[in-house]
Amino acid sequence: MIDFAENNVGDEISQQFTGNVQFNAVHVTATGLPNSPLRRLSAGTSVTNPVTITNTGQQPEDYFVDPRLDSATTVTLGPLDQATGLILPLTGNPPLWFVPTEASSVTVAATASLPIMFDYGPDPGDPDLVSSVGTTATGTFTPADGVELSNGVWFAEPSEIGPYPAPAPAGTVSATMQATIAAFDPNVTSSTGDIELASINPAATFSPIVINPGQTGTINVTITPSGSSGTVVSGTLYVDDFLTNVPPYGQEASDEVDGLAYRYTIR
Repeated sequence: MIDFAENNVGDEISQQFTGNVQFNAVHVTATGLPNSPLRRLSAGTSVTNPVTITNTGQQPEDYFVDPRLDSATTVTLGPLDQATGLILPLTGNPPLWFVPTEASSVTVAATASLPIMFDYGPDPGDPDLVSSVGTTATGTFTPADGVELSNGVWFAEPSEIGPYPAPAPAGTVSATMQATIAAFDPNVTSSTGDIELASINPAATFSPIVINPGQTGTINVTITPSGSSGTVVSGTLYVDDFLTNVPPYGQEASDEVDGLAYRYTIR
């Protein structure tokens, strides 16, 4: 069955179809990428490794790389629009944030001049979550069984708590969002940049490589070790596919299509 995200004109309610779903429409190799504590890299000395991607799918794809360390951290997400000093009742857009891949938990906190609560969640609205109630309202969501959160744009829409005589009293509210994620590796850069960094810096830019079906492209990944001699660094270089116009609201997100382990010791 195809489930349409928006209303459709017509009287057709069902139509049978068949097809195949494939998840292996990419082939990735990384020449020289270190993957052993026996591999020693000098602090401050850059080493560049080409990551070769072959698109074995049926349409052009936008690829980039996202280096993460094998450790978790909690970060404060950068708001995509106004999130402080919002006027209540809310008439414009709610606060928005970009939640990156490899996120295991989010916490939203809002402080207002009068009692409020807020709905929050990813733009498609699933899961639809609700906060506590008060002048300080909070909401935390951690999926069960280690499931990752939906990546992409998340919102938190504050509402005043009644009853109150009409019209609703004027107030203000400010909100923040934090996420627990696999830590970004600041010592790894690439020729494409990393859109996932927009989660903590909305001004971050990137230029994904577009690879047509059956074609191959290369992303240069540079490691510049930083730290004490003898430190073992390990992480995963995720190869992601950038997505736009994701229904139902045309949001942006990404898919992890492969993950390349890396590991080295700082000399």
